[in-house]
Amino acid sequence: MPNKFFLSLSLMRLQNPTGYLLVFFSACFGVLLTNITIYNLVKLLLLFFIGSVVTRGAGSVLNDIFDKDFDKYVLRTKNRPLANGSLKVSDAMILLIILSIISLAILLSLNKTAIYLGFFSCIMIILYPLMKRITFFPQIFLGLTFNGVLIGNSAVIDKISLEAVIMYIACCFWTIGYDIIYGFMDIEYDKKINLKSMPLFLEKKNYKLHLYVYYTIFIILFIIAKIIAAHHLNYIAILCAYMMLIWQVITLEISDPQNCLTRFKNNNYVGLILLLGSLDLAM
Repeated sequence: MPNKFFLSLSLMRLQNPTGYLLVFFSACFGVLLTNITIYNLVKLLLLFFIGSVVTRGAGSVLNDIFDKDFDKYVLRTKNRPLANGSLKVSDAMILLIILSIISLAILLSLNKTAIYLGFFSCIMIILYPLMKRITFFPQIFLGLTFNGVLIGNSAVIDKISLEAVIMYIACCFWTIGYDIIYGFMDIEYDKKINLKSMPLFLEKKNYKLHLYVYYTIFIILFIIAKIIAAHHLNYIAILCAYMMLIWQVITLEISDPQNCLTRFKNNNYVGLILLLGSLDLAM
């Protein structure tokens, strides 16, 4: 039983915080576009942190259920609990139901607009695992799906604001960029098992130029959203974050999976710097 418990945590990717932290940061960016009291800010950030862990965990479980027959052929994923047979699909389904109930409880504690957005996001989370089978652009769908800006913002103001839409698009470009880097780790295996991705689409093109463009659009739209929200800008934090993004691209070696993973994880620090810069001004 304890072994099954730890395998379930592994299935949720709880040991890899980058995934849920990136979702959390985007939700924070949405919350911090508003004028919110310290008490409500702390309460919402705690709620969204738990929600990010649980929702991302549910997405990971669902993804592994869909991909278990592919994952066993990929070096990075062959030891996942469903791929190596240490957990059954029925175990994963029970875990998915539990996580979904927790996610629903968190969602229902929010206002009407946030609830509607949350249900729409659930549909996209269900569809996301299928994207690599039908399009070379699953990273775009991921950016639209695991992006908490709109829910974070609407949880405070109970509507969808212009600045939140712009920040949402900004974070979509950020997600596209870092997930392209992440996807390069599996590119050779994707070719063998006939899965599609933007790294495959860009492999023979100037992929670094694409990354520069995506990351630059992210920062520009981030600034525009802050200006529309009438928030002062922490230029030091924004400059540091942008320099880290540019470093990722300059030093990226797509033939080295560890290099790709390190640069992907670097986005934790990008998000943290931008969050702290926004918190400083909000408080």
